[in-house]
Amino acid sequence: MEAMPTLEAVVVPDNLATPQRSTFRVYPTPDWTQFCTNQGMDHRRDGVYIPRSLSAHLHSNTAFIQLYFFHEFYGHGSFCEYSSIGKKIVAYEHELAEIEKAVLGVTELPENTRFRVTSDHILFADYKTLRDELQQYFAANHDVYEGFALWFEKQLALRNGLGELHKARMELVDSPHRAILTDIEYFVKSNGVAALLEKLDFDQDVIP
Repeated sequence: MEAMPTLEAVVVPDNLATPQRSTFRVYPTPDWTQFCTNQGMDHRRDGVYIPRSLSAHLHSNTAFIQLYFFHEFYGHGSFCEYSSIGKKIVAYEHELAEIEKAVLGVTELPENTRFRVTSDHILFADYKTLRDELQQYFAANHDVYEGFALWFEKQLALRNGLGELHKARMELVDSPHRAILTDIEYFVKSNGVAALLEKLDFDQDVIP
């Protein structure tokens, strides 16, 4: 099992911005299983990024934990903090959270627990409309959301001496996602990193 890198140990290319507000947490298997259950998530996954809380969550019992760290924390974290698409996803999630807090009558939602407003509640119509908008928006932007994280993951893998490990992981990634990564790599090769970040509407102050 590869050791989990610390933030300080990760070498990030100068032309890529790192997350500033995102956090990450690593779980042993029993805790990961409970986390997945709470989130309504497939237990076979080994990593996830939650835009609502700007947080990456990682299963410790995987040979690819370093790559999931790169993918979830750096890839999705940067995207959600700096791109207009990512920031809109976060804004949607925060609006949903406000409705959930109103329904529960609390100022803070339970940590790492998924909650849905039931159809018999007076706020359900507003909640469902907002949730449907988020799902449609996320679906429309899925390729860039995942593609950027895959691309960032690969940049860090190569820079930190994990190229072979990354090749092994890519064998487990489905062909549509590999194709998205290939398209982004081709774009960057032709136009440069700055052009990619501009295309994805990242904040100007993080574009090299």
